[in-house]
Amino acid sequence: MKQNADTRPRFAQVPEAAAQGRVREIYDDFRSCLGAPMVNLIYRHMATEPGCLEWGWATLRPMFVSDAIPAAARSLLASGAVPRPDKAIPREALRAAGVGAEAEAAAKAVLDAYNHANPMNLIALEVLRQALHDDTGGRGDPPTTGAANAPRVPPVLPPMVDPASADPATAELLRRLARQGNGQDDVVVPSAYLHLLPWPALLRLIHETTQILIDREDVDAASRAVATRAATLAAGLRRPATGLPPPSGAAAECIARLNDFFPKALSRMIVIGGWLRSSLPA
Repeated sequence: MKQNADTRPRFAQVPEAAAQGRVREIYDDFRSCLGAPMVNLIYRHMATEPGCLEWGWATLRPMFVSDAIPAAARSLLASGAVPRPDKAIPREALRAAGVGAEAEAAAKAVLDAYNHANPMNLIALEVLRQALHDDTGGRGDPPTTGAANAPRVPPVLPPMVDPASADPATAELLRRLARQGNGQDDVVVPSAYLHLLPWPALLRLIHETTQILIDREDVDAASRAVATRAATLAAGLRRPATGLPPPSGAAAECIARLNDFFPKALSRMIVIGGWLRSSLPA
């Protein structure tokens, strides 16, 4: 995530490496339940407000464990809203662009992880928005058993790199990638790209490939379709009662702030991430 000019981040966070106590326990549980190697910025930001992450995870955890949210995410991806390129980039073209085997492997691992987690996080954020105003539990279909959802071994990802350490050219590239990923905003760099900072040539290729999608396809329309479908799926899920009151004050504002920004950003990154992964050679 890029810092503002006054060095304050738009979304403060408790980084995974700095998490302690109950926050650390929730982060560990989150990674286990999602089968993902990282904790999304949504939850890292929630951890900055006392009680917010605890309430959010109490709301969401049963819906991950039961396969309700993962099944809804699979349905979202099966809807056909995510475009695919006509053909992958030849490996020879990757090498000619300065993207070596290590960078290619890192890109695949990072994109696989975020393409797996982002649809679930988009639906989860909508569940939290609904739960913020209704703590009685949803009235949709009951959670499934999850028996058909095989355990997923999360990949090992390169660690996220502080963007403040980037040289000026790479910092500008991150701003352009952020504008592509968020639609307009260039402050919040999608976390996936922070894993790939050691390979500037790869980031340049990602920017060029994403621009092809933006030029050829209506990314705004595709991402709106993803967001609409995710909201519909979330509304159809039954939320088990947590026994905890919805957060108020700063914690409630935190949930509202996340829902002001991330549904659009996540929807765009679901579209872009799917396109990028399909653009890499098998």
